[in-house]
Amino acid sequence: MKNFILSFLFIFALVSGAIGQTTLVDFETVSDPFVEPFNLTAYTNGVENPNGDGFVGEAVKSGDAFWGGINIYFGGDIDLSADGDVFTIDFYTEDPGVNDSILFKFQLFNRNGGYETVEVDAYYSDANDPTVGSWKTLEFPIPDSISGSYNQMVIFFGWEYSSDGDVYYYDNIVAPGYNPYGDTDVTFNITDKFNNAGNVQLFIDGTETTLTQTDNVYSATESLASYNITVGQDQGMYEVVYSHDAFGETVRDTTQLIVGNSTGTQEINKIIIVEEEEDGTAFAIDVDGTAPVIDGVIDDVWDNAKMHALQQRSWWGSPTPLYSYYKVMWDISNVYILNYVEDATPQNEGANPWDNDNVELFFDMDQSASDPFDGNDWQIRCVRGLDTWTGSANVDDTWAQDVERAQVEMANNEGYIIEWAIPWTSLGGGFVPLASSEFNFDVIAADDKDGVGGRDYMVSWNTTVDENYFNTAYYGTITLSDMTDETAISDVAPVPGLSLYPNPVADQLYIQAGNPIKEVVVYDVVGRQTNNIKNLNSNSVTLNVGNLGNNAIYIVKIVDNQGNVSSKKITVK
Repeated sequence: MKNFILSFLFIFALVSGAIGQTTLVDFETVSDPFVEPFNLTAYTNGVENPNGDGFVGEAVKSGDAFWGGINIYFGGDIDLSADGDVFTIDFYTEDPGVNDSILFKFQLFNRNGGYETVEVDAYYSDANDPTVGSWKTLEFPIPDSISGSYNQMVIFFGWEYSSDGDVYYYDNIVAPGYNPYGDTDVTFNITDKFNNAGNVQLFIDGTETTLTQTDNVYSATESLASYNITVGQDQGMYEVVYSHDAFGETVRDTTQLIVGNSTGTQEINKIIIVEEEEDGTAFAIDVDGTAPVIDGVIDDVWDNAKMHALQQRSWWGSPTPLYSYYKVMWDISNVYILNYVEDATPQNEGANPWDNDNVELFFDMDQSASDPFDGNDWQIRCVRGLDTWTGSANVDDTWAQDVERAQVEMANNEGYIIEWAIPWTSLGGGFVPLASSEFNFDVIAADDKDGVGGRDYMVSWNTTVDENYFNTAYYGTITLSDMTDETAISDVAPVPGLSLYPNPVADQLYIQAGNPIKEVVVYDVVGRQTNNIKNLNSNSVTLNVGNLGNNAIYIVKIVDNQGNVSSKKITVK
């Protein structure tokens, strides 16, 4: 019993520390705190201490990304209502930094919003103490003017004073006023947007949860243990699988859920969207002499252009009901863009333009896929409800004088519509707008749900990384076409289990589908039919493309025996 009491007191001392202080991370009591690294070459929890006993965290800087660091989620609230609150963190490095200076920047957030960001700096070394190669305890005093609850920390290693490959270690994060969350009632709301999915299911750590359906919404509430940084990842982190049937196939979306909230409740919203899959390529159709009026009202001419949904929905932030698509058309003078955005929480008072509800268009007119931007690259932002022009350095009010843009709010603030007419001459002088000409392109829509702390969620057409504003390598491709009605060959319901290979193709194109294929039709980029093979009734078809022109793009339309239709773009080399 005596040994048990001594062990208990030892653990209590590790967790509690001084009065009112809690050791959140020490890598011995808990070896696996939940850490999200960003802009680092490498990060590891629990490596051997390079200058002492025990285990520590290790971060390796990447290139000139001086902002590289880590997010640490507590799984509880840090109460900063008292005066004199101080965080302490131990740091170690053997790299001298630049000008003998090594700065660690510290930030506090509330993951659920509602409180301003707290930022404090501390120097590991500077002109007064340039020494490295020893553990130093740095203090991060919180200004007494700050009050509120915070549940997430960001540490920037070697802010502005580090080099590629510099290695930093940290240990013993001690914080004031930590209150871990208790069990949380988590409500899952799964919305089948177009009410066309089948067999909707929800699994939590492999166990199916009973869903209640109301119209196109499936719901369930489960009481789950919350994450706690002083316990580690064995508690409060769950594998959630959303499953549904679409076009004869089962679609499973697996994600990680971190549970915890000061209110004891948490709401998770998931949207199921059964639609044709985007592949990062699109045609801009010819307006055929009837350009849309740029007034925010969707003219009939837009009905001829295919809808391209922003389907990259799991790369940035926590999902909201945000939904968006775009359409694109052209003539010899302009490119015309229509953006449709469903977002019922309008926000435009963020400190920075990108912190608001907004849509961004990205152009790489010479397809250079470059980092950084060159003179043929453009980021053009439209903030919801504002008539400002922001984006890349070449976008300003002077540049915008020749550009037409209009946006209109939908009824009941359910969303907004943007129309653009952008002259080709405003996108650089080297692009020639002719049928079959190509440029690289992308669209991002952002949602600031609560008006606090910037964007909560972003969706995109092609990119899955937050680099579009300086790197064009992640854009999709637009091809100008002479077609005047793309919807005539667009999908009714996609053919299930469809695959076409190889692509690009030289001689034989192999087509496979889940249902017997009834018909294959090939069109060139101006909409002319080049091949039409009927009465096939086979799951596998071999198409000879030797009669087609080389180095050209074609559309292959496949119809199965159930009436499903898919159109795929191929390149004949």
